[in-house]
Amino acid sequence: MHPGIILLDEPTSQLDRKGKENLCSVLIGLKRQGISIIIAEHNIEPFVGLVDRYFLMDDGRMKAVLDTPPDQYRCAKHSSSREESRQSGTRGGTPVIDASELCFCYSGNGTGLHDLSLEVAPGELVHIYGENGCGKSTLLKILAGALQPDSGNLRILEKNSIAAGGLIGTVALLFQNPQRQLFEDSVYDEVGFTLKRLGLQQNEIDARVKSALSACETSHLAERLPLTLSFGEQHRVALASIIAPDPRILLLDEPFAGLDPEQRLRLLHILSSLRDSRGTSIIIASHDPLPDPEWADRIIPMEDGKFISKLNGHL
Repeated sequence: MHPGIILLDEPTSQLDRKGKENLCSVLIGLKRQGISIIIAEHNIEPFVGLVDRYFLMDDGRMKAVLDTPPDQYRCAKHSSSREESRQSGTRGGTPVIDASELCFCYSGNGTGLHDLSLEVAPGELVHIYGENGCGKSTLLKILAGALQPDSGNLRILEKNSIAAGGLIGTVALLFQNPQRQLFEDSVYDEVGFTLKRLGLQQNEIDARVKSALSACETSHLAERLPLTLSFGEQHRVALASIIAPDPRILLLDEPFAGLDPEQRLRLLHILSSLRDSRGTSIIIASHDPLPDPEWADRIIPMEDGKFISKLNGHL
């Protein structure tokens, strides 16, 4: 099979830095062989040295053709909120997460976590940063109670024993792929699902669904089928569904996947508002740097199941 044209749809959305570099190296080799390549992508940064022409699309139409990269589609660093509106995480209170020497091993696949320790304060914003396979998702699943560590000590919201399902409504995990947690027939029912499981009255459910949809800028989607929405809209609906119970801890696994630069900043703005209005502690785990490097109170690099250094604060 020797195609003359290759079409790529969002090829970097799930790739870390090394994966993007490897992909571009392969594409450059294919281009030198005379193969034409069309890339549909919201983040053009990895392809700046490869692309000859940029066709900008909006609302189903080509709105411009450029020979140079359009700045609005490059994942440059911006601010997600006004500096004067920022608030620091509450320091000195009882940690909402207190983990020490956590270990977890996948059968036949080496160590997932190795002697990992972490404290998170009430209202703190934390970014865990590392390449694919370093253990970020495993850590979030353990903090959410979806996995049990093989050893170590874990205390979540002053609870020592965390059974599966024991943190519903108080700790919420946003999956990397929102489609994995969207299953109801309407956005409204999706956001209200956990509230019904918690046994809330219908008037309380209605009020919380309305508030969560408004906070995530998805009120206009209330009657839509979740799986018919765009990837960015699905992300915001999934986020609305996990904030509706008003959890004290939010865990977000690769929340920038599939989002363009503007959507990434919008997501950080929503999360900042949640922290400021509700005191929510938030952990983002991603292989991409934050689009707003000032958003987090702490940035913690991770590699091979360990935290490798400390930035913007202390563990």
